[in-house]
Amino acid sequence: MLSSIFLVLLLILILFRRQILAGLLFFFMGKLAKKMQEQTQDAPKKKESKPKQKPSEKMGEYIDYEEIE
Repeated sequence: MLSSIFLVLLLILILFRRQILAGLLFFFMGKLAKKMQEQTQDAPKKKESKPKQKPSEKMGEYIDYEEIE
């Protein structure tokens, strides 16, 4: 009984492997597309949350070497 069920499932898998594999491929591609879309929507929010530095914090102090000599 168990072996006949296994053979039927194996036959179905062999006969419909193209449809099954295509369905699985579209399913996982859809999930991947949703994840990528969520990441692109969340990206501007993450960029805005970073505190902006003032230009004076980025650059050092200007030294006029002509005054030193």
